[in-house]
Amino acid sequence: QSAFALPRPQAKIAVLRSNPAAIHLGFSDTPAKRDFYNQRLTGAYDLLRNQHYAVDFISDRQLAKKLDDYELMMIPSHSILTEKDLEIVSKYHREGGKIMAFANCFAKNELFKDLDKLPGFLGLDKRQVAPWNRGQMRLVEVDPRLNAYFRTELIVQAPERVNPGPMGKLIPGYIPKTDMKNTWLVGNQDAYPSMVLSTDGQVVYCAFDSLYD
Repeated sequence: QSAFALPRPQAKIAVLRSNPAAIHLGFSDTPAKRDFYNQRLTGAYDLLRNQHYAVDFISDRQLAKKLDDYELMMIPSHSILTEKDLEIVSKYHREGGKIMAFANCFAKNELFKDLDKLPGFLGLDKRQVAPWNRGQMRLVEVDPRLNAYFRTELIVQAPERVNPGPMGKLIPGYIPKTDMKNTWLVGNQDAYPSMVLSTDGQVVYCAFDSLYD
């Protein structure tokens, strides 16, 4: 029982809590839309806590003072940061910090206007909604190094397509590993990547919603 009495270990992983996103997306008179952002925030948190990692929330107001205390920052879907805070995250990345980000993060600024371009640290040229407007996607193929962590096909929500190439060249069951700017980690039922690793090896982008059950 002594393990249960020990102090909680210092977390090395932080989940971003975006106050602008909570304000813009956290309130609605329609129950189905209520807590839209907070569901994605807690989804990202639960994804890690259910694997028994020590995890902290870090708000946008804490980034300047606390972000460097963590080895990995997880960014839930629909997160919003100001230009100044995005630069703090960019500096964290340049200095070796690792990032795991989900679909639709940093699509808006704090005024809820579309961003002109994606933050460079995400390592993406472009992202777009999945072809045929799929609301769900099956993850069916993984990099062999990840086989131990994917024991079955997984269903994810609100899929995206990142760094898209010509759809006409895609063949079901084939992932164009050598044609991508980033390294594919997980492929989906439509034969393109749903999780990619940046060329510097520091950023994993999950092209689906962080809503987790």
